[in-house]
Amino acid sequence: GGPTSMRINDHIGKRRGLKTLLKAHSGKHGLDSEYGEIRSTTFNGTTSNVVFGTAATWQALIGTGGTSKMTFSMWAKLDDNGIQSFISLGDVTTGGIHLETRTSRKIRFEVVWDGTKEEWDTAADVYTVGSLHHIVLSYDATSHTNSPKLYIDGALISWGTSASPSSPFSGITSDAGWIGNDVASGNKAINGTLDEVAIWNKVLTASEV
Repeated sequence: GGPTSMRINDHIGKRRGLKTLLKAHSGKHGLDSEYGEIRSTTFNGTTSNVVFGTAATWQALIGTGGTSKMTFSMWAKLDDNGIQSFISLGDVTTGGIHLETRTSRKIRFEVVWDGTKEEWDTAADVYTVGSLHHIVLSYDATSHTNSPKLYIDGALISWGTSASPSSPFSGITSDAGWIGNDVASGNKAINGTLDEVAIWNKVLTASEV
């Protein structure tokens, strides 16, 4: 079956049970954070997803109404190499953030600046189908000159293609947050397992990752 609940916590790495809680709090990394944790949840590759907070919630936390800083973290085991959405927040045509896989085992990060969707893509083969990987993406949207940082299994990954945004950061609008699928299209469902999906409203350092 599909995922049914999430857990909020202030720790990466330890595996714990699946429960439901959603709140803002001061975690181990200092600033107030809001993030969820999914315990080894399998997505069916077609319709599974977790609805995780409204656009207004994420706008107030990591959008222009909040810090404009963010870190996404998860353990992922993908069972095919198609286009699959890890995290989808808001509308990536007017104001949103999206982390997904692309064909050839690439990873893409999308964010809207000045009403335009900007994209960063890795080179091919940055992950292995059927293997468990720790994936972390951090981004400081307080300046359009900043680039996101992607870590896979603790290693910083170079971008194969990079965006060149223009100010201002558009924040997060319209659509709710989804984990495991694309909120806009609904056709980028994860085929595989996600564990400990976490979102912070700050940029974690390499040592914290």
